[in-house]
Amino acid sequence: MSVNAKKWFYFVSITSIIIKCFLAYFFPLTGDEAYYIDVSRSPALGFYDQPPMITWWLSFLMLFSKNLFFLRLPALLMGNVISIFVLAFLKPYDEKKAYLVAILYLITPLHFMFPVMVTDVPLVIFSVMATFTFWRAVSQNSVFNYFLSGAFLGAAFLSKYLMAALFLAFLLYFLLQKSHKRNYLGFAVLLLSSLPFALIHFYWNYQNCWINFIFNVYTRNASESFRVSNVLQFVLFQVYLMTPFLIYYVYKSKREILFKLKDPFFFVPTLHFFFANDGLFYGFI
Repeated sequence: MSVNAKKWFYFVSITSIIIKCFLAYFFPLTGDEAYYIDVSRSPALGFYDQPPMITWWLSFLMLFSKNLFFLRLPALLMGNVISIFVLAFLKPYDEKKAYLVAILYLITPLHFMFPVMVTDVPLVIFSVMATFTFWRAVSQNSVFNYFLSGAFLGAAFLSKYLMAALFLAFLLYFLLQKSHKRNYLGFAVLLLSSLPFALIHFYWNYQNCWINFIFNVYTRNASESFRVSNVLQFVLFQVYLMTPFLIYYVYKSKREILFKLKDPFFFVPTLHFFFANDGLFYGFI
């Protein structure tokens, strides 16, 4: 049975790439892409509105071609790369379910929505890599994987500040472990390997009046306030992203799901996006 699931996984993977190639080729240039491509002509350690990772990626790609479709390749392949990490994570537990979950991810609307090159692309890729290596570090008690997780976490920080929720999830997971299971050395290595990335960004902001932090924390959110419509929009969007398959699973396994809501990797990012989306945080700044 796992052989059939494996074949379906490859079929869906190839089909999704073909569909996204079509979308990436015909989807018009967005305003964000135009801005990032323009500033990528002069790479720097930081910019007014975002950390520099997206511009570094584009600067590298532009060494080979400035064709828009080519520049969108990381966005085009992002979901397929993540599906491989899903497989690697779940196969040790159940190979058949691993392929089915990977297929489920590949057919979610989020996977097809916008194959455009924006800050979320490196953010998602590095965040997934940080989470995967953190899981391996914890399960194998591996200092080297703690090092890799910290480096990927730092790279995610240079992609977008939303990774703060992931770091908080790591920290809470570490603190909620029983004391005899905590790997203090490993977590210290994680912090140290992520530190150079943070220092690069702090140094640039220090040299430029902290303009990036001011923009992201205050300027862009000065008009935000709590609105019930935002709450409803957030909830409905999550339901939309879940697809009927996952909604059915949640309904059938609601007791197990409620028990797992305690997991920091679930509730910390979810609460972070909920409060940020609804203006509960920015409305008070």
